[in-house]
Amino acid sequence: MKYHLKFSKILYVLYFILAFTSTSFEQDIGNIIKSKPFDYNGSLNLSLSYYNPQNNFYRSMPWQYALTANTTAVIYGVQLPFNVYINNYQSGLNHPFNFYGVSPSYKWAKLHLGHRSISFSPYSLSGLTFWGAAIELNPGIFRFSALYGTFKNYIFIPNNDIQKTNLLPSFKRRGYGFKIGIGKNETFLDFIYFKAKDDDEPESQFSDTISIYPKENLVIGLNGSLTIIKRIHLYFNSALSAFTPDNTGESILDDLGKYEFVGKVMDPKISTRLGFAGDAGLDFRFRKFLLGIKYQRIDPSYESLGTNYFMNDIESLSLINNFTAFKNKFNLSTRIGVAHNNLLNNKISTNIRYIGSVNGNIRFTKKYILQFTYSNFQQEHTLEILDINDTIQYAQTNQILRIAPMTNLGNKSFRHSIRPVFLRSGFTTINGRTNETKDVISTSASLNYNLSNTKSKISFNNTIYWRKYESDLGTNSNILGTTIGINKRFKNDKFSINASTGYNFTIGESLYNRNVLNINTRISYKILKKQNISISGYYINRNSENYNDINELRFYLQYSYTLK
Repeated sequence: MKYHLKFSKILYVLYFILAFTSTSFEQDIGNIIKSKPFDYNGSLNLSLSYYNPQNNFYRSMPWQYALTANTTAVIYGVQLPFNVYINNYQSGLNHPFNFYGVSPSYKWAKLHLGHRSISFSPYSLSGLTFWGAAIELNPGIFRFSALYGTFKNYIFIPNNDIQKTNLLPSFKRRGYGFKIGIGKNETFLDFIYFKAKDDDEPESQFSDTISIYPKENLVIGLNGSLTIIKRIHLYFNSALSAFTPDNTGESILDDLGKYEFVGKVMDPKISTRLGFAGDAGLDFRFRKFLLGIKYQRIDPSYESLGTNYFMNDIESLSLINNFTAFKNKFNLSTRIGVAHNNLLNNKISTNIRYIGSVNGNIRFTKKYILQFTYSNFQQEHTLEILDINDTIQYAQTNQILRIAPMTNLGNKSFRHSIRPVFLRSGFTTINGRTNETKDVISTSASLNYNLSNTKSKISFNNTIYWRKYESDLGTNSNILGTTIGINKRFKNDKFSINASTGYNFTIGESLYNRNVLNINTRISYKILKKQNISISGYYINRNSENYNDINELRFYLQYSYTLK
């Protein structure tokens, strides 16, 4: 504990030293001389609003105000933002000091201090923020990185009425590790070692009904990548994890026999389990063609304290293809794959998933483009009923189809664009015993038109859309609507006017029927280079069969000042 306190004090001192000697969080120390010792930027914003419901059904206060100041002090490139806010409901100050850190670098060396994040591999250490120190060294073909620090370790407490929060710190978690390797870019070999362990005593008090235990984890990994004759690329990521979910349990070190050397790096307990995770892939790369195959396996028992949650108990195989032709005017990418769980055949159910997708882009000319996407995701579920020697089969298919042609016409002065979009998505469930199917389908189509005149600085847009929702559960609806908008700028873009209106109506069998009309206007004027004022109004009228009608006006007056 004393060592940890001394280490934390050293980190605080080093952080403030670096805050005044490095030019930014990711800045090269060699550029410090060129940076300003102090700088600032930000903005001040004031807004007033008036709310007037015509049917006296108030959804907010009639008059509201808000004052906000967003400022950022920059000390040798280290940014310290502040936010001050005052409104009808509350006032306060926000500052960024919950997480802070610096990462100065010089040539092939980088140092991390404070709240930082580095990655070793997807299965060992990846994506977690720690409070501590780390270093990365990459001179020539040598690759080395190491870290030591504490990691956030929270437990979710549902319906927590005592602390008034659902996330509470459990055990303080310390971790350290290193990655050492040789190579560059796509040809390298790395060895990884990562160790994390919880303190014996929890940081928070929990009720007796909640069972939490300190954990311990050791991960050893090996990653590699190799490019063969320029066209063939081979890569792999692998990790072996010894995970202890309850570090208070009985030790089994004396039972390891010839493997007792494991005790030099960790004390295995009766709950300790071994797990493997890894993937490997092979890419064939040609000038206009890419073909890749990837295999992945994650054992049911695999877990690492250095990563966020990822799915285990899975084995998958996928095939990826990308094809380009006709001077990049045609591009097609596809992916097919299959995945399943229950790797040890010790569960009463097995899921098998089939994945397929196609993405295409065709550029007929500079003016005419077609984009299309199709994906199919099918999952089969088999449940073994051991007591009666029976099975239940269940399947689900998800499909998405999107077609979006684009047309761009006109010249430098007048520009037209027409963009229709068709989208259909849904899923089908099939009961393997009764062959009963249930469908949920969503279909939409829209047509968007834009017209702009760069000389007169005016633009116009119109969208017509239709959406249909169908379900065998008895919930069906249709939505048809349109929006129209116009924008005009004056006097070197200092003055602008925007206006838009929209109307849609919904007809459904079991949903409520309704129609909605809304109108928006906004006038903006740039008083000076750093000052802007705007007035806007918003009107909405909604009539519904089963809900309260809405008929209301809102007006806003806003002023902003840019500090720099």
